[in-house]
Amino acid sequence: MNVTEIYAIAAGGTLAFLIMVRFLSHLIRLKSIVSVLIAKHLTYPYLLDRHQLFGPWTRLDFLCHLLYYAINVFCLCFPSLSASDAGRRAGTLSLINMIFLFAGMHLSFVADLLGVSLRRCRGSHRAAGWMVTVLSVTHAVLMSGRTPFPLRDGGNLFALIGIVSLGLLSLLFMPFFRQLTYEIFLRLHQMTACLCVYAIWRHLPSHGVVPRLYLYISLGTSLVTLFLQYVLFLYRNGVFTSRGCPRALVTYLARGDDSDSDDRRAKPIKIRVALSRPLKIRPGQYINLWMRSVSWWSWVQSHPFTVMSWSPVEQSTLDLFIQPRHGLTLDLLRHVEVDHGISLSFPALVSGPHGTSESAGQYETVLVVASDFGVAPVIPYLKQLIHSYNISTSRTRRVHFVWQLRTLDVAISVQPWLNELLQDDVLDEGYILTISIYVEFGQITGDRMPFGGHERAFVYRGLADLQDILQTEVSGERIKRLTDVQEERGDVLVMGKDFPPQDYGRSADQLSFCFG
Repeated sequence: MNVTEIYAIAAGGTLAFLIMVRFLSHLIRLKSIVSVLIAKHLTYPYLLDRHQLFGPWTRLDFLCHLLYYAINVFCLCFPSLSASDAGRRAGTLSLINMIFLFAGMHLSFVADLLGVSLRRCRGSHRAAGWMVTVLSVTHAVLMSGRTPFPLRDGGNLFALIGIVSLGLLSLLFMPFFRQLTYEIFLRLHQMTACLCVYAIWRHLPSHGVVPRLYLYISLGTSLVTLFLQYVLFLYRNGVFTSRGCPRALVTYLARGDDSDSDDRRAKPIKIRVALSRPLKIRPGQYINLWMRSVSWWSWVQSHPFTVMSWSPVEQSTLDLFIQPRHGLTLDLLRHVEVDHGISLSFPALVSGPHGTSESAGQYETVLVVASDFGVAPVIPYLKQLIHSYNISTSRTRRVHFVWQLRTLDVAISVQPWLNELLQDDVLDEGYILTISIYVEFGQITGDRMPFGGHERAFVYRGLADLQDILQTEVSGERIKRLTDVQEERGDVLVMGKDFPPQDYGRSADQLSFCFG
């Protein structure tokens, strides 16, 4: 290659690079438009609401599942095969799909590795489970219908055990078993899955190298992720070191006049976890908490709790705001009710942080909607937005928190956190945070009254008109603007679960939704 050829290649490459950079800049602009259209028509509209057995499914969920099933059906049927060959291919496909099922023993850790939400990971796990079951049944029907199937043969016997275990896994999927006792359901699910893998291993012929390879890949993937998870778990909890294990300080937050109430929803508790090693927590993330000494059954229970505290640096203590329901949380309530006014300390172990976090700093207006104990994941986002505004690293100029409650009891328990937010929001009297609390039941003076000693937090009677509030925020009329300068309105982020899909007209181009 002579000098002129090198020059021609360099000049052509430089020109192509400049054209590509220009093209990518247009793609970035197009990305925001396409993402809004996808969110408006696919991500947020529900095709099927929550049902006792299925759902909720968005249009995007349905299309992804349909595509996944269609690909497997195509791989099974094309090209056309005899019944026995199709049966063998169905068995091989079930082993390939099983790799996704055994990506990890704990879906929270798998979701973190993949960078997706736990809800998405559970949906994918469920879809792969049903696909493995259908393909395995297809394999069993096609193979047993063509040749004799004596159970005296070890391979046939373990094939039957594998099919029965898959049927048991499908039965355990029913909500009745999960809601009865989740811990028992989870352990049965894991043990039955292990039985199924062992039965498949015994069923596979020894000369079948490729099918066994798929099974070994599944087991190897599961063991690697399990090893990584437990190494990280032991490190963060300071096990086998002089740091000591974390401890959980449990405090009863209900007022004195609420302590005699039978309604557990009016008896919130706070858990402050002192960590062995500081953790960096992003808004919206959660931890799994294990407290073995709370009750005789708590040693097998590990519960997820959203972290309510936030800091721009690593935290040595984490605050959790808990609504007692049943199981571990109800046992904790019984303990602190007996010693009302005294905080109790329990040894604990922590897994996490888990979950994804939504970036909100690029939006001019952020509207956050929550109800009752849904305030727990909201507080960290509000803290981060105010902190980013104070150090001038975000574009946010208004944050409106709308909180729907049955009574004021929960709001009074959370008041110290809300006061801290309002006290931090004082930079140049910008006051970007507004809090609107709507109470369905309770004694309220008039239709509106201030909450605490601040003029930016008010309590309203009745239910919040969410659509009217949204239209007001989209209009931007609550943001102070310079009168002699033409400003372009920024985008609006809506965080919450209570907005049904609607046609917002031209305002939809400025809207982004984040449904937790």
